[in-house]
Order: sequence, then C-alpha cells, then structure tokens
Amino acid sequence: MSAPHTFAQRYLGTFLRPGRTFEALSEHRALRSAIGAVLSAAMVYSAFVLWMYATGHQPSFTGNPIPAEHYYLWQAIFLPPWLLVAWAAYASAAHGLSRLFGSTATWPATAAPLGFALAVPLTWSYLIPEMLVFGLAGHGALVTAMRITGPLTLIWWSVLTWKALRSTHEQSRLASAAITFVALLALIAVTAVLVR
Repeated sequence: MSAPHTFAQRYLGTFLRPGRTFEALSEHRALRSAIGAVLSAAMVYSAFVLWMYATGHQPSFTGNPIPAEHYYLWQAIFLPPWLLVAWAAYASAAHGLSRLFGSTATWPATAAPLGFALAVPLTWSYLIPEMLVFGLAGHGALVTAMRITGPLTLIWWSVLTWKALRSTHEQSRLASAAITFVALLALIAVTAVLVR
C-alpha cells in the first residue's frame, strides 16, 4: 500500500494505520488536508448544535453573555474558527515541547498529523454517537452519553496524539506521553468554552 496522498486516504488511514498515515502527513506537511479534517469535524459539530437550536433546546448554562436561547445558533457560527484555534494551540504546545526535547521537526510537520488526530475521534467517538443519542433519546440523555463519549474520545485523542508525536519527532515513548498530556491540556483548555 502506498503512502496516503488524498484526503480520503489520510482520513481512513487515521483509523486503520495511524502510524504510517501520520508519518506521511508529517513528511508532506499536509496542512491543507489537516485543515480540511478539522473543518469537517467543525461542520459536523455545527450541524449538531444547529439541530439542537432548531428543535428548541438550549444549554443549562453558557458561561458567557450569549443568551441561552440563542447560544447554539452562535456556537454553530463560531465553531469552525474556534476549532481551528484549538488545533493550533494543541499543535503549538506539542511542537514547542517536542523542540525542548530536541526535535528538529517543523510546526507544519507536527500540526498536519495532529489535525487528523483531533478531528477523527471528535467526529466518530464523540459527535456521531451524541447525535444518535440526541435523535433517539433527546437532549436530556446527552449528559449520560457524555460520560461515555467524553472519556472514549480523550483516550482515542491520547493514543493518536502519542502516535503522531512518535511518528513526527522520533522521541522516546515517555517523552511523547508527557508531551501528549500537555498538548491535550492545551486542547481541552481552549475547547472547554464550547458548552453543549
């Protein structure tokens, strides 16, 4: 099997052969594909919150001045750029720490595989299951679902981030694990404001 070059090959490769896929993404500094992956997750997320808005649901709190009854509408608008910012923070934390550990890889080489490492789990272990729960059991069931989808997504993010860092920076397992932890903290800090 040749190295993945199309968006579809890279996306599917993140499921089936993440190490090899991340090596190719890093080598090719495939930022456009990574941006596409992040934006695809953002579009699914925006569609989900628009669905909740259209059916009259609202969050129990927002933590910001946006009125709860319009929060999901505004969230749908701001999700794509906000998720790009979250990806940049996540990739920057991982890249900066990797450089401290002696890596010479570039930021695009770090960010490209991390775009897929962010987008694929967000879409397939968090958003799609939560959309199914919402459609089948309603808004109230999302709190219970998140107790499962949240940890599963975090585990998948952790594994993929670790694999991406090992593929890109050729660091020890321990260094990659420590950097994964800090990079995911950066990602969570930026995305925590996305109340659902």
